[in-house]
Amino acid sequence: MLHSAYSSLQALTLFRIESESKNVQVIFACSLSSVDYNPNENWNINIKEFLRNIQIPEVQRPVQTILTVESYVLSDSLSAHTNDIKVLTLSPNQQILASGSDDTQVILWDMVNQQIKFLLNGHNNSVNALAFTPNNRYIASAGDDLYIKIWNTETGAEVEILTGHTQSVNDLIFTSDGERLISASADATIRVLNWRSGEEVMTLSGHEGFVNAIALSPDERTLVSGTTDNTIRLWDLSTGEEIGLLVGHTSFVNDVVISPDGQWVASAGADGTIKIWNLSTQREVHTLNNHESYVNALLFSPDNRLLLSSSADQTIKIWQVRTGAMELSIPWVGTFIDAIAVKFEGPTWQIIAGGKGSHDIQVWQLRRSNSQYENDSRG
Repeated sequence: MLHSAYSSLQALTLFRIESESKNVQVIFACSLSSVDYNPNENWNINIKEFLRNIQIPEVQRPVQTILTVESYVLSDSLSAHTNDIKVLTLSPNQQILASGSDDTQVILWDMVNQQIKFLLNGHNNSVNALAFTPNNRYIASAGDDLYIKIWNTETGAEVEILTGHTQSVNDLIFTSDGERLISASADATIRVLNWRSGEEVMTLSGHEGFVNAIALSPDERTLVSGTTDNTIRLWDLSTGEEIGLLVGHTSFVNDVVISPDGQWVASAGADGTIKIWNLSTQREVHTLNNHESYVNALLFSPDNRLLLSSSADQTIKIWQVRTGAMELSIPWVGTFIDAIAVKFEGPTWQIIAGGKGSHDIQVWQLRRSNSQYENDSRG
């Protein structure tokens, strides 16, 4: 139902729209200077056409928290590396943490008792990338020495060495069958290999800078890459063709991740922003600006609702994915954070971080409220 109050200026009319189905009233003003309107006459208007041509101010509602934290404490530090931590990753079963460092070592940690399982020595320069096979049995490591090494996680033995990149290897992903390994390099290429035979399946080229990070969609049809050319590219992994270009960052893209449900892409920028994109439409949904320096690493929660980020501003932040609202900021002892990993166990999360300024790996215990965890578990 539409009601009007005619202004003495004959240029501004106030309207109140009352919904007959909901107890809602929206009051707004619009100009009628182009409408031949006599306030003394009955005026009929097609409300759908009317609303189509005006803009109603968005009603601002408070953002509801979806992360109720009872406590978060620095619970432990894992000490063994002798230089800065570059990369951290958890095995799919969350039993093993792998860490790579500027000290050239890869360390496998038993996360049940948080003790060293194996020291993997074989690289001769910084280790930038680590990836487990889905069955937890093997781990790939790579870095500035250009080599990709495959290790047996049950014995600590080196089982394969792969070559082919001409500059540093910055990221690694195994496909779900554990047979193909995808590597991203500073040589501006992405290579897909059958790691057991060393056979190259395809090489993806198109970026104009270092490829810093890659992410694979759950259906394994789409690969996403972020680079120092400030762009994010989407690739059809069956053909190797580029199928999308996401532009928005004003500096290097340091990390890209895809949500477990395949709906969202998040990108971390040296411009200090995080961008969330809709993967299917390739449109930007949110820009998150609360970090005060460049953002290095990102991680989605298993339920797709939260995004974790680490930054050179010495904080780990947790965000709502759908609203872009920041839920929590956790300080870090060190110069800045290069890598994060999270062990999700019911209401308790272990947030694991490493970076520059501290050679230790910090383990934070974050405890959510039991009621919130039970509600989330019920869906």
